[in-house]
Amino acid sequence: MVQANFVIWHINVNYVSSKNELWAAVTAYPNGQTCCANTRLFFSKSQDGVHWTSYNKPILSASLSGWDDMQIYRSSFLFDERNNRIEVWYSALNPDAWSVGFTQENYDELLRWLEE
Repeated sequence: MVQANFVIWHINVNYVSSKNELWAAVTAYPNGQTCCANTRLFFSKSQDGVHWTSYNKPILSASLSGWDDMQIYRSSFLFDERNNRIEVWYSALNPDAWSVGFTQENYDELLRWLEE
């Protein structure tokens, strides 16, 4: 698994049986930066666990100011097949504390946006 121009730091992989694919939430930081700085969350998928499709756009980045403005850390996700929705829980850091966030998106719309 490769994320162009980034160093992969943490991954979470789930098998999505309805799509017959492995999906990965990939936390990574830009090449040349120290570990953990300016991390982003990317999405990758694979049918065989060897060949992965990775997207250049992050699905989540640290906010400019707020509870998640320093670092995106570990994440977990589920696919809600009935609603065709990917649901992501993630931890993040700001100067004061660690927190946990939740976001969700229609899977087809997410793929369209990632492929633009």
